[in-house]
Amino acid sequence: MKHVGSNDGLQDRAEPVAAGLTGPVWLPGNPAAQSRTSILVALTLGMLLVAVIADAPIRALAQSLDPSLKITLRYVTGFGNSAWPLGIGLALLGVVWFVRRQTTPINPANLQSLRSALILLVASVALSGFLASLSKHIIGRIRPSTDADAQVLEFWFMAFKSGWAAFPSGHATTATAAAMALALCFPRHAWAFLSIGVTASLSRALLEVHWFSDCLAGVVLGAWFTVVMHRRMVARGHLPQVAPGTLGLVLTQAAVEFSRIAAVAATTIWTRATHRNPPVDRR
Repeated sequence: MKHVGSNDGLQDRAEPVAAGLTGPVWLPGNPAAQSRTSILVALTLGMLLVAVIADAPIRALAQSLDPSLKITLRYVTGFGNSAWPLGIGLALLGVVWFVRRQTTPINPANLQSLRSALILLVASVALSGFLASLSKHIIGRIRPSTDADAQVLEFWFMAFKSGWAAFPSGHATTATAAAMALALCFPRHAWAFLSIGVTASLSRALLEVHWFSDCLAGVVLGAWFTVVMHRRMVARGHLPQVAPGTLGLVLTQAAVEFSRIAAVAATTIWTRATHRNPPVDRR
């Protein structure tokens, strides 16, 4: 029997609400419960804290590095150049389009998944890189290489000058976007791709072309953008994941077909040339 004033009924009504939560909404382990404003404020203040604590010491470390190590870092940072994933991705998309038009023993579903994976790679690198480029020119943070006396928190809003386009790092953004896309498409090699992407991203700070917080912001932007794009593609029925052996089979068949087409073209040209200029009888 329930007494008047008992709060048992309130507890019963509260149970369905509590059952739908995995923990308090303010815990970091439950980011889905946070508003976009809350996440943006947390990231902004986190980046500011990193800039104040880490940027100057890491710049000093970069200035003390051996020149031979910096030569190696220049090769490492090349992975962040968007021309590589964009060029290779677009070329492979053309190969996949060509193979799909031929009679092929390759599973059509695997071909479609490979096509989706390449679209994810190209789109995430291109769009995140554009967003990073636009943002850093609007924000206008000075690069550490622009001036020996450059300050960590020195800005020139909307400067649209290369020396004032540090935050976020475009190389770090595209390197991480490419690495995250490849990790999602080739999950068995995810650690390798992510390690390369993060190393290429952070190398920008050791080369003194960016502050450490610029690189970290680029990593966050590239990873976030790629994950969001991947989720939206999956929600629309695409599966950007490459089945083992599919890429090799596609390249092999493309090489065979191209060789066949080249042989037919060469034969046709030779036949027309010989008919146009028949051999002269010199007897």
